[in-house]
Amino acid sequence: MNLYIKKHRLNITLIIFALAFVFLVFLCYLFPYSGDDWAWGGSLGIERLNNLFKNYNGRYLGNFFVLALTRSNILKTIVMSITLFGISIFSYLIVGKNRLESFIIFFFSLLATPRLIFRQAVVWTSGFSNYAVPVIFLFSYLYMIRNVAEHERLFYKKRYTLYAVSLGFIGALFIEHLTLYQVLIGIFIIGYSFLVYKKTYAVHVGFLAGSLSGAILMFSNGAYRNIAQDSDSYREIPLSLADMIENAREAFVNVVCKHGMFGNITLNILLMVFISFLVINFISEEKKHSFLKRTLIQLSAAICITYPLYSLLTIIYNGWQILDDNTATFEAYYATAAFLSLVLLTYLCISDKVRKRRMIFELLSIPVLCFPLLFVHPIGARCFFITYVFFSLYFAELVVYLISKKNNRVVCSYILKVFLLFCFCFSIYYINIFTKIAKDDKKRTEYIFEQIEEGKETVLVPNLIYNGYLWTSLPEKGTVWEWRYKDFHCIDQNIIFENISNKKWKSTK
Repeated sequence: MNLYIKKHRLNITLIIFALAFVFLVFLCYLFPYSGDDWAWGGSLGIERLNNLFKNYNGRYLGNFFVLALTRSNILKTIVMSITLFGISIFSYLIVGKNRLESFIIFFFSLLATPRLIFRQAVVWTSGFSNYAVPVIFLFSYLYMIRNVAEHERLFYKKRYTLYAVSLGFIGALFIEHLTLYQVLIGIFIIGYSFLVYKKTYAVHVGFLAGSLSGAILMFSNGAYRNIAQDSDSYREIPLSLADMIENAREAFVNVVCKHGMFGNITLNILLMVFISFLVINFISEEKKHSFLKRTLIQLSAAICITYPLYSLLTIIYNGWQILDDNTATFEAYYATAAFLSLVLLTYLCISDKVRKRRMIFELLSIPVLCFPLLFVHPIGARCFFITYVFFSLYFAELVVYLISKKNNRVVCSYILKVFLLFCFCFSIYYINIFTKIAKDDKKRTEYIFEQIEEGKETVLVPNLIYNGYLWTSLPEKGTVWEWRYKDFHCIDQNIIFENISNKKWKSTK
């Protein structure tokens, strides 16, 4: 009977994995090229390659990826779907491969990625190549060293050292703040292992060595010297201490807290539900608590519960400013308090020590990743894809911890079905949105070439439907995007573009 049950569960798991992968393949195929994709897929991309990205940036592997993906929609579809599915699989393996719920919950969280992050880090090929692809290499390493949290004797096969060096080196050549993070966690894991196990492991040293080598290669690019000397045309860092502090404050208030936590509405609301469940479960299980501990738990729970409710109200009542001009500062401090409360509740209420260590590591990875972003300008929502992924990983850990408890089995028996339903709803939503976008993009290209074939010197170029899910989807007249779009589609640069709205285009047709 047990063999039959195990086989049945395996079949269900494989079916769900297959359906998730097929959905990702179909969805990624629909994503159009936009913005910088036109540059990378045209002559400018070849020019950057011929110069080996000299004085451009040190994201060498990210650049190679985007050069390839912007030249083949089939290749783009394969790489995108494998990457997103791979991140979900590694999350499933890290959280608990015997719990299918961990995959479903993480996959749902991935689908619930805030729109501003989703359009820049997932839909946009240029953003995906730099901000999503390296996550799978990082998660591969985190899975490899997951036993560090168990406080038992560590053992790694000899070939793992080579894997760790490769993962560290490869992962360090995509995006700067992730490169710095890899170096820091490499140092942390070595130090932690030495304190706990009184030993240094070749696998950990190998990852740090690979990450350091990648970091040296990345930051040897002349672009970073230009940024430091304030001679870069796009990026800049503050040069004086006063400017650095002011820049960090503004970035923290207006960007980091907004995209790093405040904007994760769906995930925050669900976190609120399960954090409430965690606190109730903890208090009911352990009757004896000190006054200080009980007060800290109740206060932290109150902050974690009210925070997503407040953020939801700001959406329902758009334009509401609770403290007028000081609202952004208030929300930043509120987000900080909610995050610290989350860490404290994890420390106090999670009884599984191994899972607690992993969850605290996942949470503390978020401010470490955000810290470098305080000192660089500009930064976009795409920079926070990795922090959102860590929040999603933490959320999966939390839910699996709760449903693993014997007294919660009845209440949580429908968790898998509920989250499967959530995934189904999001899948239908995305397929509907991006099927229409893909059709619109194809029709727009055909419309432009029809006008050119008719001999028109001024060509109408409409915006795409649902452009809020796209990044720089309009080749706006008189901008660099117009030139790059023409170059990508091999259109004569002397042709004049005239932009019109999608609604006007549809009514004209």
